Amino acid sequence: LEEIGTSKITNLKNIDPAYKNLSYDPGNKYSVPYLCGDAVVVVNTKKFPGDITSYSDLWDGKFKDQMVVLDDERALIGMALKKLGYSLNETDPAKLNQAEAELKKLRPNIKIFDSDSPKTSLINGEASVGYVWTAEAALAEKDNKDLKTFFPKEGMYTFEDNLIIPKNAKNKKLAQEFINFILEPKVSAEISKAYPYTNPNAAARKYISPADLNNKTLYPDKDIVNNSEHVKDVGDATKLYDSIWTQFKQ
Repeated sequence: LEEIGTSKITNLKNIDPAYKNLSYDPGNKYSVPYLCGDAVVVVNTKKFPGDITSYSDLWDGKFKDQMVVLDDERALIGMALKKLGYSLNETDPAKLNQAEAELKKLRPNIKIFDSDSPKTSLINGEASVGYVWTAEAALAEKDNKDLKTFFPKEGMYTFEDNLIIPKNAKNKKLAQEFINFILEPKVSAEISKAYPYTNPNAAARKYISPADLNNKTLYPDKDIVNNSEHVKDVGDATKLYDSIWTQFKQ
């Protein structure tokens, strides 16, 4: 990556400090926050009344062939690790093998793998339970009032999408201007209307509807945020994650 050149990104000041200086890029030398969110649990409460308090609830046999889940190895293996009380960035082979065993038990409940539009199967009733990104959950809830989002007690897989400039970009100046444009409050708010993820742009929030800002799926309480965990580079353990995922998807 190229260094962003923060002096040229004057609108970086609009970003809430809580979303800057994260572990993967101290000082935001290489990345600028764009949109954020979590992987959350969504349930059709008309079909399955009651709350989901723990990831372990999803292993219940009543959910057989009812789930749509993210087609994402770190999210799914991470969920199994969280169920066991481990970090979603675990590198201990013994603990990862335990997570693999848990995923095998969950497999009968999974009907669909879909990271792009899991809301579709939740809205049309093809799936009654989801482990999906927050914007997908929020959009599904709007179209199907029986759907409800839950944040299991073990904590969320949280993510932050960023804008970056590739190494040796041919027009770095224009890239900087584009990033600065995206961080304009009204522009950022317009993006949130189409893609309702958590918006880290504090200055944009006055242009975002109160309904969205008060939506706990999109803007969860602080205790939930503080209990979330970002994915990190797990080094050589990546090979084991890949192996577990390949076996699981067969």
